[in-house]
Amino acid sequence: MQKGAPPLRLSFIEGSIRSKLILFLLIAIIVPMTASIVISYFYTQDQVIEESVRSNTNLMFQGSTNLTNYMNIVEQSSLTPYTDTRTGTNTLFKIMERGLTDYMSKAEIYSSLINTSRAVKEIHQVYLYIQESKDAYLLNNGNKKEGIGTEPYRSLPDAPYRAYVEPTHLSHDYGLPKQSPYYAPQTVISIHRPIYKVPTAERIGQLSIDVKLDVIRSISEQLYTRGKEDLYILDHEGYVIYAGDEKWTGKHLNDEWAKDLLSREADSGHYNSSDEIFKGMNVYQHIRTPYLQWTIVKRIPDTTLYESVRQMTEINVIVMSASILIIVLGALYISVLFTQPIKQLIRSITQIGAGRLDVDIDVRRSDEIGILARRFQGMMQTINNLIMKEYKLEIANKTNQLKALQAQINPHFMNNALQSIGTLALQHNEKKIYTLISSLGKMMRYNMNTNEALVPLSKEMEHAKAYLELQGQRFEDKLTAKFYVEPEASAIVVPKMLLQPIIENYFKHGYETQGGEGTIDIDCRVVHTDPIHAANDEQHVEQLLRIEIRNNGRSIDEDDLLELQARLDLPPGSVTDLGYEGVGLLNVLSRLKLYFNDNATMTIENVQPVGLTVVMMIPTTKGVERVESINR
Repeated sequence: MQKGAPPLRLSFIEGSIRSKLILFLLIAIIVPMTASIVISYFYTQDQVIEESVRSNTNLMFQGSTNLTNYMNIVEQSSLTPYTDTRTGTNTLFKIMERGLTDYMSKAEIYSSLINTSRAVKEIHQVYLYIQESKDAYLLNNGNKKEGIGTEPYRSLPDAPYRAYVEPTHLSHDYGLPKQSPYYAPQTVISIHRPIYKVPTAERIGQLSIDVKLDVIRSISEQLYTRGKEDLYILDHEGYVIYAGDEKWTGKHLNDEWAKDLLSREADSGHYNSSDEIFKGMNVYQHIRTPYLQWTIVKRIPDTTLYESVRQMTEINVIVMSASILIIVLGALYISVLFTQPIKQLIRSITQIGAGRLDVDIDVRRSDEIGILARRFQGMMQTINNLIMKEYKLEIANKTNQLKALQAQINPHFMNNALQSIGTLALQHNEKKIYTLISSLGKMMRYNMNTNEALVPLSKEMEHAKAYLELQGQRFEDKLTAKFYVEPEASAIVVPKMLLQPIIENYFKHGYETQGGEGTIDIDCRVVHTDPIHAANDEQHVEQLLRIEIRNNGRSIDEDDLLELQARLDLPPGSVTDLGYEGVGLLNVLSRLKLYFNDNATMTIENVQPVGLTVVMMIPTTKGVERVESINR
């Protein structure tokens, strides 16, 4: 530069913020990224390997966790003989302990096998051997096979109360006679559990479960890339539970790398192998539970391992080029469009300030400016809605106040009118009319009292008596009603309107208008369940209120009765249609379930020669907290 010459000035930079921004971003991106590419090419190989080890170790751990959880579900299903807590002799454990006692024993065996087979959908078949009777049972896809007077298919390791996992093999019939239909053998693993007479070491049978490899295969395929990596699941003896190459599944591995792997005591880790067949890294994870000793190993060849380094370099170059292009275009786009929506928002705010609260702010953007515009417009709409809401609320409050006053007047008027009619009946010596009006008045007062959702049984009985007295007049006294309430039961609290809907069903569907005299009996008493042994070996006796309503009306067809009872036994909310005759029953049972959950029951039976009985069992102790919370 010559002396006295003006300094070099980059006018396009000095006069443009956009140019400065573009130049700064290019320098800030190109220089670091170029340096990063050059440096990473020489020094990131170890980092990539370390990252690969870390990610694969985490992947192996997650895979082992998923496998363990899945196998735990299957292993827990093998505890079926121990987990049946029902009392009586026809439980699976009692049958295995004492042998078959009646025709129901075999049904209970297959019922338990079916429940076991449903633990997971991959269960292929379930085998049960009973030592006492030397009988064997096999359930395969719902088909049953039996062997009488047989020996167990195989002896199990002497490990009391512990399951044993047999490595992958083809399924078989456990030595039972061939029967149709025939099912082709499946590749399965088996869990064998010896069953002991608790708490002794006396073996009373064996339960075996064959599980197909679908889930194990699905979990394993998520742990490696087929064609680039290999995956093996081995048991502690070197048998292959699963392999990416299916030809190794179920076989025993004697290779040195497998022996080296199984001898490692650390729960997880990695190490390198180099031989004529494989050169690369092994990442493994041991699964160690009381019944499961498996090892998952992923074998990654060096060609796959170091391929990521080359790919990373190529990706960095592509990313840098794309970043430069995006930065240039982004800077231009932002500088041109950034101020336009702001100016539009300012114009809308000016109109709102002038009193136009319904201005439509049309800013169609998804960035922060668009969010600001939509929030501002939403705020204005909320203000408008609040103004209208306050106006409408004031009108609604006055309307509700008027309706409330009317609702108070109507019941009062009806009670006064009934009292006046009753007084007039007495004055004309019409005692029967007075009695009927009194009964009607009791029912109206009982129904209109909405403050009580629960009442003593004595009140509910008074309401039922008033209703039956009216019905007796309707049917010209061709109706006989009998009531029995134990003194202990009269004070027990029950849901309101419990008896009347069931009694009403009799007059709607069961009463024979052309027949003889109708009868209806209501029997209420307190019963006690059989003693139940608690965990501390103390006996617990549950107290129940038993309400029986019996009539001599038409009976229900047996098939319809079974269907009706089955639907009533369904969980609350799952019954969509009980038919016209079942509406009242469902209403009563639904309210009982609301207060007492599944502790309350309802059963319906025909009476010989004609008639129907409805029996309700209501806990007197359970559900008290729920009842109190609902009343509150």
